[in-house]
Amino acid sequence: MFDRNSFKTKLTSLLTYFVIIPFVYPKGFSEYFLVYKNLFITWLYFAVFAVFILFISNVRNIKYKKSHCIIICYFLYMFIDTFVIRYSFENALQKIFASPALYFFCCILISKNAYLFIKSLANILIVLFFLNFFIFNPFFFDNYFDPDRLHLLFIGHVQVASQLGLIGVFIGYLLLYRHNVRKASKLIVLSIVTMIMSKTIASLFVISCLLVGFTYISISKRHYLLQLNPIIYLVLTTFINVIFLILTYVVGYKFSFLGEPTTFNGRTTIWRNALELVSQELIFGYGAAGVKIQVYWSMLTKDSLGMYYAHNELIQELLNGGIILLALFCFVIFFHIVYLKNVKSKKLFCFSNLSFFIFSFIMIFESPTEYQYIYIFLAILAYLPEIENSFTTYLLDYFKLNYKRKWL
Repeated sequence: MFDRNSFKTKLTSLLTYFVIIPFVYPKGFSEYFLVYKNLFITWLYFAVFAVFILFISNVRNIKYKKSHCIIICYFLYMFIDTFVIRYSFENALQKIFASPALYFFCCILISKNAYLFIKSLANILIVLFFLNFFIFNPFFFDNYFDPDRLHLLFIGHVQVASQLGLIGVFIGYLLLYRHNVRKASKLIVLSIVTMIMSKTIASLFVISCLLVGFTYISISKRHYLLQLNPIIYLVLTTFINVIFLILTYVVGYKFSFLGEPTTFNGRTTIWRNALELVSQELIFGYGAAGVKIQVYWSMLTKDSLGMYYAHNELIQELLNGGIILLALFCFVIFFHIVYLKNVKSKKLFCFSNLSFFIFSFIMIFESPTEYQYIYIFLAILAYLPEIENSFTTYLLDYFKLNYKRKWL
């Protein structure tokens, strides 16, 4: 007998895989094989078109949040600013059009079937991390992937490991909350292994914070340090970010940190040169992908013209759209974390705060918006109370059913 609900669920699951995979696909081989890269780019365009059709068909059924409105303003301003300044969207199509498609797809799917989305995303990450470690390990493919020499893994550049790994652990924790221990354990372990493989300071920082934070949540009764308003963590990390940038601009490429001179693996050089560019176009920036940062090792890159990646989210926003876009981005973050106050579970609230704090700290040394994974994270944060309610309802029904079976 045809089960319409079951068919609809399977179709939604397939759509989730179809849309999410081209956004998180392993980009390592893209550096070597143009056909491989173009295949996933073409797939991405089809995925964006599918999201557009899905959005149009659900436009009346979507329960709009304030976070939706502000993120629309953010991308709309980026679109207008880039067009007015550059008269072109070259190298910026994914950033301006694909990123909002990914965000709204996540929002629609979570609102319709939160567990299906979380489970599908977990499956994708598990396969990705499994292939990264067991199949395309640098030990076997040292000509293609080497975190030390090439700064590249199967999943892509080593700098993405901290972001993907953190999202993997966060998704794993949500699965633990729903008592899907087996899948959660696989995802969390593989996420940590992936971060270790990258050998980056950011990944080691993420792992350290997660271990300390999870231990604190487990043994502490009041969880005071992680029960603060998430806005406090945003202000704290932003303040630290600004201090680092001021020191870089005033003191120079190398300044003392914890008693030792450091450049944060060359990042201060990038920041200093990028800030020089920012000072020339502070209000409106250069448009998305409108200017490349020149550093002394630019001659070693493929085109010898520098890079768009600023290794700092505040600078990235200033380059892409000036102080106006930066202000909009701050509002985007603010209007997504305010929903965390509606999370009822103390441990879930604490772990969400911890994950957000770590992600916002990553923004000091990386530019998450350039890789788009952040929009998955933001969508989950905005709908975390709804995710919690749907998971709680499932668990209550599950335990009631088992209780009845026990006494029948």
